[in-house]
Amino acid sequence: MYDIRQFKPLLYLLVLLGISTYAYAAESPGVWALAFLAIGLNALLVAMDRFTPMPRWLSSIITIGSLLYVTTQVLHAGNRAILVVGQYLVFLQIIKFYEQRANRDYGQLLVLSLLMVIAASINTASLIFALLLTVYLFLSLYCCLLFHLKVESDGAKLAQSLPATRLSAAGMRQNQMKLSSSMRRLTALVAGASITVAVVVFIFFPRGAGSGMLGQFSIAAPMNVTGLSDSMELNTGQRIEQNSAVVAYVQLFQGSAETEGLIETGRPIYLRSTSFDRYDRRINSWFWRESQDHVVRSHNLQPNLETPVTATARRLGKSSQPSAAMPLLGENRIRQVVDLAATGSTRLIALPGVYSIKSQREVVVRYFPLDDTIQLQKILAEPLHYELICSGQNNSSTDVVANPVAGVFDALQVASGLKKNLASSVAVTAAAVDPRIHDYAMTVVGKRAERRHAGAIIDPVDPELAQAIEQHLRSKFQYTTDLTDVPAIAPGDNPIVPFLYEFKRGHCSFFAAAMCLMCQSLGMQARVVNGYLCDEYSSMGQHYIVRQSQAHAWVEVLTNKGWQTFDPTSSTSTTGGSSTGMWQSVRHFFGFLEYKWASSVIAYNNEHRENIVSELDKRLTDSAYKGSQVLGNARGTWQQLRSWLDSAQVLSMPAWALFGLVALLMPALAIALTAFIIGRWRVRRSARRMGLAALPAADRLRMARQLGFYSQMMQMLERHQMKKTPAQTPQEFSESLSHLRPEAFETVVRLTRIFYRIRYGRHEVGPAQHRHIRAALNRLSSVLP
Repeated sequence: MYDIRQFKPLLYLLVLLGISTYAYAAESPGVWALAFLAIGLNALLVAMDRFTPMPRWLSSIITIGSLLYVTTQVLHAGNRAILVVGQYLVFLQIIKFYEQRANRDYGQLLVLSLLMVIAASINTASLIFALLLTVYLFLSLYCCLLFHLKVESDGAKLAQSLPATRLSAAGMRQNQMKLSSSMRRLTALVAGASITVAVVVFIFFPRGAGSGMLGQFSIAAPMNVTGLSDSMELNTGQRIEQNSAVVAYVQLFQGSAETEGLIETGRPIYLRSTSFDRYDRRINSWFWRESQDHVVRSHNLQPNLETPVTATARRLGKSSQPSAAMPLLGENRIRQVVDLAATGSTRLIALPGVYSIKSQREVVVRYFPLDDTIQLQKILAEPLHYELICSGQNNSSTDVVANPVAGVFDALQVASGLKKNLASSVAVTAAAVDPRIHDYAMTVVGKRAERRHAGAIIDPVDPELAQAIEQHLRSKFQYTTDLTDVPAIAPGDNPIVPFLYEFKRGHCSFFAAAMCLMCQSLGMQARVVNGYLCDEYSSMGQHYIVRQSQAHAWVEVLTNKGWQTFDPTSSTSTTGGSSTGMWQSVRHFFGFLEYKWASSVIAYNNEHRENIVSELDKRLTDSAYKGSQVLGNARGTWQQLRSWLDSAQVLSMPAWALFGLVALLMPALAIALTAFIIGRWRVRRSARRMGLAALPAADRLRMARQLGFYSQMMQMLERHQMKKTPAQTPQEFSESLSHLRPEAFETVVRLTRIFYRIRYGRHEVGPAQHRHIRAALNRLSSVLP
């Protein structure tokens, strides 16, 4: 009976791999380190034969304590409760390792590990997790088969009456080799069948309405989504965390629906998410001014149905529909394809000038026409794939046709309520700005500010003033995210004042806030836009990679050409640049894999299935058509051949030529058939001589070809009156030839060892080894007496 010794090492490996998979999904390095230390210590005690099972009462107390701890965590975890339950399963596995006594404990470990991995899989859609999960499933299959074999083997040991000392060692070794081979074949067979069924089910039965049943629990850990925040706080006493985690993948296509093409360029793009136009010095935070003209339009997006979201013309009282404006975009039309990660925010990123949007799954979005932003009704708890049609320019830009002399809007284009609201807000905004910021702005623009009409909403000099402020901040200030050495700002004080007059460095929020307030102090309409400045383009995947570290803030100023973008953030940085070269290429490669995983697997739905089915149907139809053409051509060729055979040319062929052709073909066929029969007979005779008659026909022929050298050696020895008796094994026969010369005896022993490796070790002889074996046989023939 074979002792299943490899089960316990494999069980340790499986449990540690499952815990690593869970820790990656839950982002819990502490739990991972604790589990590895505890399980590693247990493995060391077992290896040193010093392990003693924990008393039942002690394990019960620890289990109850862990349950109480996890219960308190679940109450505060909210929608991350599944991950906390997975943490409790980790604790249970550690406890089980220290109280293991029988096979039942091993079975419970396998079940607990599988439940923990299921809990982790609900909370992530990462490609790395998918790879870890795949390895875990294959390993768990093999481990479960070994566990079943161990249980049956232990039961057989208890039931057998023959003592272990009476068992055949040779039989045990042979059973061990056969067992390992059969277990690997069984695992490969079950795994292959499972993968085939899983792929077929995934392709032809995509996730349906019940896929979101656990959606309320499947939210990833909160991300540092600075670019998607609903507020912008200026805190000078902390360092802004920046990391390279991917927020989204973005593809851009330009042109009309018939002629659009992929935009293959790495030029930076501004992806907006929120905007702010008012600063509250009491809380040191920016917000958007709520007004009666900030119309919010909600849209219930059905899966893959394009929904117009632009309400510009309707908001201004015009009768034209938003969809009618879309064809006017022409070649300026931009289609934006976004795969957004589970950010835990309600904001979506987009280029300006949104006209329509469609989503992979049903969601409710709200569109804000005044600042051209999009917001979800609920926080984004799982990745979202959506597409946007946009113009690349603010929709509100088409609303403003200004009279630069009078500084008022054209009455034919804008309703009077909006004019009054904007006109009154200019004076209120300018008065609310700190006078010291106004004084600093005046030192920057100088006498150019005198050319601006007092009280004008828009003035021709506004772009010039805004550009002067932008250039001043970019050239005289430094960019940094580390503000730990900057004194904290007292409550109620404006941090922009010390930024302008004292430390003159900061991150992009300081630059944007400073320019916005300076423009507003001069009477201009300005706002801060929060989002991402993305300049990382992957040529492999042909998409932009949006990372958390690319969160950015910039300024938009209302001019006679609409809302114009200004980026005052300095290019002079106190930190190092981004990584380039080989490491950047490796990052892009893994980013490409993640993008393909998100777009082709995670985003797979009924529309993709229909496309695959239609493409498959098309290919089958094309194959059938081509097959019918091939059959038609073959039929035509046969008809031509028959007509040629029936023609007078064949009938007129001399009889002696036909007879000669047949006379040449028949002997050749007979010789080939005879050679084949003789070769098979020789192989079967060699197989009988080497004791291979009991093997199946296919294995017998293969072994006979591999072991042909041993048959030649035996024939050579038989010619010198050295013949193996039926009772002798090959090894015993080789050892009985010690009377030969040393070089001959060593050659026989070495060739016998190779025979054993091929016969029982599944070793395959390559061309190089065949040459060495032939040389050894030649030397043996020359030294035999």
